[in-house]
Amino acid sequence: MYSTFDTTLGWSRWTAALLVMLYHLRFLLFASYEQVQHKGWLLKAFYLLTGLGHEGFVLYMLASGLTLARLHRPSRAEPAQRLRQKAIWSYALLLPALLLGAGFDVAGSRSATLQSAYAFFSQYSPDLSLTALLENLLPIQRFVVPGFGSNAMLYLLAYECWAYLAYLACMSARGARRGGVLAACIGLSASALAPEFLSYLLLWMIGAWVRQQADNPRARWPAWGGTAALLLGLGLSRLGAGPVSHWPPHWMLIGRSLLDLQLGLALAAFFLSLDRKPQPRAAWRRWPRRLSLSFPAASSVILACHFPFMMLLVAWVAHTAQVPLGGQPQTLSFLILALAALSILAYALLLCRLGRRLAQPLRMLVEHVSTRF
Repeated sequence: MYSTFDTTLGWSRWTAALLVMLYHLRFLLFASYEQVQHKGWLLKAFYLLTGLGHEGFVLYMLASGLTLARLHRPSRAEPAQRLRQKAIWSYALLLPALLLGAGFDVAGSRSATLQSAYAFFSQYSPDLSLTALLENLLPIQRFVVPGFGSNAMLYLLAYECWAYLAYLACMSARGARRGGVLAACIGLSASALAPEFLSYLLLWMIGAWVRQQADNPRARWPAWGGTAALLLGLGLSRLGAGPVSHWPPHWMLIGRSLLDLQLGLALAAFFLSLDRKPQPRAAWRRWPRRLSLSFPAASSVILACHFPFMMLLVAWVAHTAQVPLGGQPQTLSFLILALAALSILAYALLLCRLGRRLAQPLRMLVEHVSTRF
């Protein structure tokens, strides 16, 4: 039996990952909305849906706080053991993602017919050296180093990691004041290196707070209130994004962060309005659980590690079909988008399978080292 709250949370990480993926595919294949010559209502709906990529980042961070905060219970393992287990699983996914991504980037960026796609992506880092690989095995993207090749989205996993560490510091320290000071030190130190991290940290903490308030009847919102707050938050985020993008850089960061935080609060109100009573096992309620068991962290892979595969695939298919990148919408562009989306899903599921095979030897290695030292 699954409640509406748990089911919605299960789908939210997949929704966030798919929104980000579609946003990136549209960015590569289609011209910006302002440059589109003929705008029918179907095309307007397409651009509206695929323009929710940044809102997908907000949803992902809040859902991450909701999910990971649930792990901090007295009946669960100690914080150090939980951290070790999560680190092992993260590296079991990250290692093949980085190595395969490097292979895709080398193949694409050194191809005379495909390298124009990599020039089209301004965040592409050409450094694919062993040093860059080792640096990107640490959660320091945007804090200290750029992403690895076209794997620019790795910073989201780094932000998620440091937000979780701040939460563990807050919850594991003796006394709420000491825990709050430790969490504040982590948050402020990381924000000094990457200022945008502060808003992502707050979004993660909002999700953790919602998890703590899930069984508090005083924190409940009426269903209509949660839905209205969500629609209002989405509307403000979309309407405010355009004007804010023209502000000076520092003010743009502040404005975008405020828009993200208001959307995070709207999502919190929505989650607090969801029913927590167990419901009959309809198929749509069972699927999030089945997906998380069969392909754990697949949504994280789609969100943070799909870029190298997507870049190579889209560049090759677009070149073969003679479809210009960033061009006017045409039928072939939509077909390529659908093919690429399905292929990215299959790639993410493959990485999860590889991660499962790699997790056990990594766990044995960590246990061996810990017993020796």
